Amino acid sequence: PCNGEATRMPTFKPTNVPTSSEPTMFVTTEMDLAHDAYYTNSVPNAISRALNSARRGIEKNVLVRQTSSFAREKRRLYDFAGFLKALGVMTKHSVTRGTFYLGNDTPVFGLINLAAFLAQSMVESIKHDYCDEPSRDYVNNKFPLSNACGQGGSSYQVMTCSEEERHMECPAKKDMSIRAVTNTQWMGVGGAPGPLYCTPKTVEQPFSGFWDHLYKCDRPCRNQTCDEYKGHKSGRYDNSVAAGNALARTDVESCCWWGRGVIATKGVCDIGKLNYFLGKGALSTTSIRQELGRSPPYGDVDFCQDPEQICSSRDHKELKWVAGMFSWIEKVQSYKQNGWDYITELQKWYEHGMNDDTFIDSVGRILNRGCHDDSCGKVEGAWERRFNFNKIVEILSITPPPPIQSPSVPPTSSS
Repeated sequence: PCNGEATRMPTFKPTNVPTSSEPTMFVTTEMDLAHDAYYTNSVPNAISRALNSARRGIEKNVLVRQTSSFAREKRRLYDFAGFLKALGVMTKHSVTRGTFYLGNDTPVFGLINLAAFLAQSMVESIKHDYCDEPSRDYVNNKFPLSNACGQGGSSYQVMTCSEEERHMECPAKKDMSIRAVTNTQWMGVGGAPGPLYCTPKTVEQPFSGFWDHLYKCDRPCRNQTCDEYKGHKSGRYDNSVAAGNALARTDVESCCWWGRGVIATKGVCDIGKLNYFLGKGALSTTSIRQELGRSPPYGDVDFCQDPEQICSSRDHKELKWVAGMFSWIEKVQSYKQNGWDYITELQKWYEHGMNDDTFIDSVGRILNRGCHDDSCGKVEGAWERRFNFNKIVEILSITPPPPIQSPSVPPTSSS
């Protein structure tokens, strides 16, 4: 089993992760329970009743992961209690573009918004049971470690805010050293890239390498095991040669802004806004404190100092949901372009009988491509997003409105 090992320089294994992200013993206190109850009870009654009535169906059909045999099993990361609390947080606290839309005086519109959100979330992260963006860009026959800096042609540390909102964004500090707590699993085979990480450049290690997915790490005769993540079967970090990502970046310095949460909140702007409105940043922002009328929900979390708290926090496990709902508000719910308005189209889909897929197809494109029509290209898993949406609509017992009856005209008397 130990024959055929390639000769390489020793590999760098990132271990300098902030203490706050390391597993610790967590004891639920009365204050924690009060925090949970306050936000769970902030969900409007009609929405709360509908969700709790559908809880069993949601847990059985929505909050499930897909196994290597394509079966579905109960998820580890995303649970109903965290979802409901996060919804309370995002109902109670406004961010840049408002709160999570729950229909105002028409709860069915809020349930449709939730169905659309959950349908997309299932494809984006729930079925994979990860919170951190996985390394997926395969560049020059390698999975570069600098995928942490950006994938799909993006550079996350330069995804800055507009000039008016620049004060909200996080600084991309060079001395940050963070490692993701989750990653993808390849179905039926080993070698899936290990967790993304960022760390400063050094004289000894001025560049970053790649994930060698072919490396056989399970070699008992050499006292070697696969221990980078749970379920690790093969592969390793290899920093013996520089490997560039899609934008030719060959280091991971200040590259700590990869996607996190149920809809991959990423970049220094969006994570900065999360901190500015809901985290420690709100404590130093007088106008935000006055608007909230109370302490921010996560005043003990500095998302700019440690964005991995979105995925790793033991005190606030719902943060992976909160981050996703924030991104939903920013990207989808507030979308208005070329005469297409998300809230208006949602309402029209319901009022016109809920009988086509054009609405949910547009939602998938908005989330993944930034536009609502076919001009921005196809969306991966479009059929799956449709299926999920229709299934969740059924679970939430959303039915079309009764047809509008035309007023009857009394017969005219003949003269």
